[in-house]
Amino acid sequence: MKKSSDEKRKGLVLGRIALLHAIIDAPHQYVSDEPVRIALSSQLAFSRYENPNMGICGCSLNSLKTQARNVGEGFNGMEKLRVAAHKAILAVKRSKKVPGSRRSLQEIKLTLEQKISSQDRDLLHLTLVIKELRELSLNLTKDFVVDKKLYYDSEIRRIDSMLRDWG
Repeated sequence: MKKSSDEKRKGLVLGRIALLHAIIDAPHQYVSDEPVRIALSSQLAFSRYENPNMGICGCSLNSLKTQARNVGEGFNGMEKLRVAAHKAILAVKRSKKVPGSRRSLQEIKLTLEQKISSQDRDLLHLTLVIKELRELSLNLTKDFVVDKKLYYDSEIRRIDSMLRDWG
């Protein structure tokens, strides 16, 4: 008889671990489940969480810690899973945006402005490099450069350093 109660206690912990893995794998299914979200908010709330359909009964936090110690990675492993599941649900909750709403349009505008700013800087750098290359080619065609190979090498090194500094 004692063995069956130990098996039952292990089953309670395993049911909680299975729930945590299910939440991590598909958090969008649990976003609207208020009891699950509340249970993931703290260790105490998680220990008191009940779900008869999954075979999870509420218990004290100390009982849960004691029983979890005998299963898998222990209570610390289950706690890491709880935190990961909570973060997964929060990430899904945060990512829900109403398309066309003012806030989502402002976020889109901000990201587009940042991309434009980055592309403007890139264009400026490329324009500068092209200008330097044109000047180099023009100077190489003229006769006033004594050692064209040395001049070419020094100018290319300077242009390469400009490109390295750029990115």
